Amino acid sequence: MEHRQAMETPIAEEVVRDDAHTTTQMSFGWTFEPLPLDEAMRLARASRMDEAEYSMLREQLTRLAEDTSASVRITPPPAVSYQKARNHCLKVAKNLGVAITVRRAPGGQIVCWKATAQEIALRERRGAALQRRRAQKTSEKGTSSNRGAKRTSASMQTTLA
Repeated sequence: MEHRQAMETPIAEEVVRDDAHTTTQMSFGWTFEPLPLDEAMRLARASRMDEAEYSMLREQLTRLAEDTSASVRITPPPAVSYQKARNHCLKVAKNLGVAITVRRAPGGQIVCWKATAQEIALRERRGAALQRRRAQKTSEKGTSSNRGAKRTSASMQTTLA
């Protein structure tokens, strides 16, 4: 037992203390530090973008919301995928309370514009149809007549007939 304790390495290598914070550097590369609750909640709500990029995106989408701009073309950095950039745009627009349409453009760019009434109506119809289908599937699964019944395949039915 004593030999085993000698071979173990400590998890916390060093503790760095300054005036306001205590930071713990772990041997596996993680750093832990206390964080005020209000700052933690703000960070959790915010986008994982750089603050300057986030404010620029917010400014551009605000122009769309206020109808000062018809559309905006965005060129995200090469490391950011289309889906991630699209999700960032949609999240910022949701926070602003504006419905936007986001489409892929050539050259890795994306184009955003304020959603038209026709696009919003189409989204609502699609959402309602999906909810109806989901409700149908759950009601079909819940019926007792389908439970425990053996299914026969189409090929099995033809050989029996």
